[in-house]
Amino acid sequence: MFFKKLFSKEKTIIWNEGDQIQPFQLTTHTGSIFEYNGEIKSKLMIYFFPNAWSETYQDQILHIENNANRFLRYNIIPLAITTETPASVKTWAKTLAIRNVRILSDFWPHGYLANSFGILNRQRGCPERTVLLIDDNMTVMMKKSLENALSFDVEEIFSFLSDRKKEENGERRG
Repeated sequence: MFFKKLFSKEKTIIWNEGDQIQPFQLTTHTGSIFEYNGEIKSKLMIYFFPNAWSETYQDQILHIENNANRFLRYNIIPLAITTETPASVKTWAKTLAIRNVRILSDFWPHGYLANSFGILNRQRGCPERTVLLIDDNMTVMMKKSLENALSFDVEEIFSFLSDRKKEENGERRG
């Protein structure tokens, strides 16, 4: 019954830009639980991707991994989320030698978090390619659907944050 309610179109609550998200917890590639509940005063960069074990997504995860220090300077926790099983995510991350990006499994209930953002492709059972930026108050600052895996570059995140900071500074002066 719970599972049916969760995925019925009438009951789905979709989080968009400006919405405050609800706490969530998912299993990481290390086997630990990542819990986001507002107590962590960090921003999140969430990269939803359809499947592991593809060269394209491998390159994207490594791109995020290689920019881990920059994310840290902006107080951002980079997350990559797929609906693959925890065991699959763990093995894939180990193969890639991931150290700084948390790869999370949104496997059970299947696609719960992706569904909450309105990006679960129900026919394929995996999330649509999407990047999100969540502020430290658990509010969606940016939600961008990606046409393909190669259309995401972390520079977009840093540019967005820089522009936002300029806007905030301009508002304070004016």
